[in-house]
Amino acid sequence: MDSKLQTFLVLCRLMNYRMTSEELHLTQPAVTKQIQSLERMYNTKLFVYDGKRLQKTKDCQILEAYAQSLQHNYEEIKKAGKISFPFF
Repeated sequence: MDSKLQTFLVLCRLMNYRMTSEELHLTQPAVTKQIQSLERMYNTKLFVYDGKRLQKTKDCQILEAYAQSLQHNYEEIKKAGKISFPFF
């Protein structure tokens, strides 16, 4: 699965850039760049701050559902052992 989508899903789960960077062993700027890249790709804002609290936008919630489905399907393919190379 694409590393940007993996980072996105971790951020969706943790809702904290610092904790996401720590879990993925990335710098915070690297996490930010990956999220900004997705935002440019989809031409939308995925997260906004409400004061100090990070919030998901409606578009973020939609992308999260698709990314979770993609992640699930990717894991199922890996378990089946039908494909021996990463295709995302």
